Amino acid sequence: MATVSLNPGAYVFTLENLPQEIQALIYRFAVVEPSRWTKRHSLKCDITPSRANQMEPPPFVFSEVQLNYKATKMTTTTRCSCAKRKGLSLLLVSKFINRIASPIFWSQNTFCFLDAVEFIAAVKYNLRPEHREMIRSLSIISPDPSGAPIHISFAGERSKLMDDFWKTIKNCPSLQKLEVAYAYIQPTRKVSTHEHLDEMAEMLPNLSAISLCFLVPISRRGRGWDYPPPYYHDEWSHQVLYVKCSRSLPLLREKRWEEEELNNLYRDYHFNFRVYVSTASKIKFCGADIERLENYYGSWQIPKTLNAESNSRRLQLPNGETTIVKVYGLPLSAKARNVRVRYAKAQAQKNERRPDGTRVAEHEAMKMAKRRKRLNRQGEMEKERDEYQELQLARGVRRADLKAMEDKAARDEARTEAESVRKGIEATKVNRRLERKRVTNGLTA
Repeated sequence: MATVSLNPGAYVFTLENLPQEIQALIYRFAVVEPSRWTKRHSLKCDITPSRANQMEPPPFVFSEVQLNYKATKMTTTTRCSCAKRKGLSLLLVSKFINRIASPIFWSQNTFCFLDAVEFIAAVKYNLRPEHREMIRSLSIISPDPSGAPIHISFAGERSKLMDDFWKTIKNCPSLQKLEVAYAYIQPTRKVSTHEHLDEMAEMLPNLSAISLCFLVPISRRGRGWDYPPPYYHDEWSHQVLYVKCSRSLPLLREKRWEEEELNNLYRDYHFNFRVYVSTASKIKFCGADIERLENYYGSWQIPKTLNAESNSRRLQLPNGETTIVKVYGLPLSAKARNVRVRYAKAQAQKNERRPDGTRVAEHEAMKMAKRRKRLNRQGEMEKERDEYQELQLARGVRRADLKAMEDKAARDEARTEAESVRKGIEATKVNRRLERKRVTNGLTA
């Protein structure tokens, strides 16, 4: 009977050894994410509400994009990273993985933008043509009815770039789904939108219709606070509901688009459909009264069944039409709030223990005790140093006094010696005079 020796090191399991179909499923799970509009804050994010009925602002409202005047370069800053994509680093692991995962990433994700100039800077100037050709789903929606949100800082003129906007869309041949702000279909002197729509029907065979979308911001503060800038961080600034609604604009038509037809369509969106959606949303979602619609923020009451986990509703518009909307910026459901509380408790319990097993409070107490000992030791050392300095100062004073006494004694001794010498000299002089007188007297006698 033949024996087979198994060498454990002869075979190493890696993703590359799996069939490419299984690899594609794994990579799809890693790189395909929900759209930017539907993303929520993570439990670790500071913006996630912790109180009941507190509204959760969607992550996309915290994005702030700065573009140069030509819209060729952009810089994006955000208060939190909850809206950022998490699986992009996988595309940089190796060329083999990039070759399989890159088509999945570009073809199965929906790429969302807040403004047309942001889309131009990202897709036209900062994206490779081979990647642009893989894109199948695009969404350009603005909270501002004019299509120029305050989240985008652009010094140039947007109307001059709308022609580039439609041309860039037509350079995405695999496009199957397109959402744009309804403000972009309005023809102008500089942009012939109707001609672009006719060309899109020929150049984009997989795109049968365009979804004209808009966001209706409903602020809890009422008029003057439609939606906040991304740099507002106070609690009231982001108490805003965003109602997303859309209508389909077919591209496959028997006749060509006319400029006046698009103008009428834009006016119907802006002055009728958008207003109807806003009115119905305030009545159904905020508890407003049709007779006192302007004071809807005074009777603000969001239904309990409407929450961040259940945000899709069918609206009955004042003109009798029905439409489906999605609401963003809603409070958490009771289930999600409980998950948030459990997560906070788990984090608190985890933070009670250090990696070495000691409690954080005990560790802090030990640190305080060591600090007190160190301070006491430093105080004792400073006291000893002060006492030594005082002793040295006293010794210096005593040495100075002794030296002064010695100098005085030396001066007194020198003075005494000089006085004795002077007296000796005077005595000698007196003796000499006496001797001279004696001699003189003896000679005269």
